[in-house]
Amino acid sequence: AMVSFDWSCGAILDMLEKHGLAENTIVIVASDNGPVYDDGYSDGTVTRKASGPSDRGHFGAGPYRGGKYSIYEGGTRTPFILRWPGKVEPGVSDALVSQTDLMGSFAALLKQDIPEGEAMDSRDELDTLLGEDKVGSEVILVQTNNTKAALRYKHWKYIPGKKPELYDLSKDVGEKKNLIKQQPEMAKQLGEMMQKYRQQGLAQ
Repeated sequence: AMVSFDWSCGAILDMLEKHGLAENTIVIVASDNGPVYDDGYSDGTVTRKASGPSDRGHFGAGPYRGGKYSIYEGGTRTPFILRWPGKVEPGVSDALVSQTDLMGSFAALLKQDIPEGEAMDSRDELDTLLGEDKVGSEVILVQTNNTKAALRYKHWKYIPGKKPELYDLSKDVGEKKNLIKQQPEMAKQLGEMMQKYRQQGLAQ
């Protein structure tokens, strides 16, 4: 699959170059969320769950906890590459951005209004996508399987529930140390923020 994906991307980029369209064409390469382990496919994996041991020394989520279907960073972070040679300088950014912001960002680029009541979670993050804003969104709502949800606020990650969780991703990217007892005020603040945004949408 990866070989086919790599070839397809190369073929598209070659065609854009051949027809003189590359400089003024936005190409985005992104992915579905989270590495999958053994979910029924005969793909040779020996690891059944993301919480289990690595697959012969390889852990698909790298330093992050979890995999597909989990609310942890290993299940929600995705690769994201934007290429626009005429406008965007090559580089790497740590800015926080969500794929849900693509509609709001491209609407801004094209000077189009989004109809009222639509794309409530899609914000104009065009400056982030173009590499001009190195910080990006302060707040991102994350949801998986329509049941589990979390809130990213700057470097904080809050997961509500019967046993709520709070992580400082600037120091603990693997989400190993739950700070819910050490930081009750931060947890309360993020819980209230999350409830507000889930009711009103992020783009309000």
